[in-house]
Amino acid sequence: MGSASLFSTEKFESYNGVLRQFSVHSNRLSPGRDVAVTFDNYSTLKFLLSGGVIYNEQTGCTSTASRNVQEAFNAHPQLQQSLGCDSRTATEFNSYPLDLNARLPKADKQAIPVQFTDVSTHVAVHQVAQLKLSKHDLIQKGVYVVVNQAPKYLVGLVESLWVKNSSARCDYYALVNGFEAGDVDPHYQMRKIRRTAHHALYLMGSINVQHNCCSFNCPVVKSWRARIEQQETSICTPEVQHKDNDHFIIKSASLSNAELHRLVAALPMEATTPQEWTECVRAGYAVWTKTGDTFDEDNLSDPEDTNDTPDDALYHAPDETP
Repeated sequence: MGSASLFSTEKFESYNGVLRQFSVHSNRLSPGRDVAVTFDNYSTLKFLLSGGVIYNEQTGCTSTASRNVQEAFNAHPQLQQSLGCDSRTATEFNSYPLDLNARLPKADKQAIPVQFTDVSTHVAVHQVAQLKLSKHDLIQKGVYVVVNQAPKYLVGLVESLWVKNSSARCDYYALVNGFEAGDVDPHYQMRKIRRTAHHALYLMGSINVQHNCCSFNCPVVKSWRARIEQQETSICTPEVQHKDNDHFIIKSASLSNAELHRLVAALPMEATTPQEWTECVRAGYAVWTKTGDTFDEDNLSDPEDTNDTPDDALYHAPDETP
């Protein structure tokens, strides 16, 4: 069997590491059996440490690991780490926003905004890298968010995130660059937005915003240098070069935060009339017939509307001429 084969994606790295360890420590006489036994041992440990109940068919009794065994596993992160478990990832947080304590890159560090220059000396202000507004809503620099600027909603681009700590409370702030909503783009059929000088405070969530490449004819050129094994190469791959940095569209077809996208885009929704449905079906049929799959429309008539039965249609009278 030998060593486990390498995978290029991060999705398989954890499994590949476990499989490699099992195969290397195998006696090579029955490597498949050794790997299966090791996986079964790990499965048994997981069952016992999670409070699984074992049923004995001979005695009809049940048993489970003692509370001390479970507490020993829960109270020792090193023991959890040895089995590839991190209990912090399974914790459900009910209080948001949540600071993920991610490392802030040096290139993203900024000076404290002027809005915080008049704060008390007993208040600490510092920049953070990432915040979670909900379980599936991650906010960081470069993310487009929806701003609740009563009486309407605005779109903003996050430039930096800040936290203000005091003895009584902890407040989070986002410095965003606002965008003004325009009309509906005739090509994308989505709401256009334009960069402005507005800033806002109250965030509702992140949305998907893309550049309006159709209006500015952004070219696709081979300028992106591919990276192989974390090293830049001379191989150039296609990349879109945007000619503008102020005009974008809201991707209303996004599956993430769909309700928020519809709320902000506010696209006009007109009811489809029966006449429009008929025209749509005819247009689709016209496209379909161009492929060569045609049929006679006369065959679509209901057999009950004709006087001839199917037997009459197939019957041919013999020639009575001598």
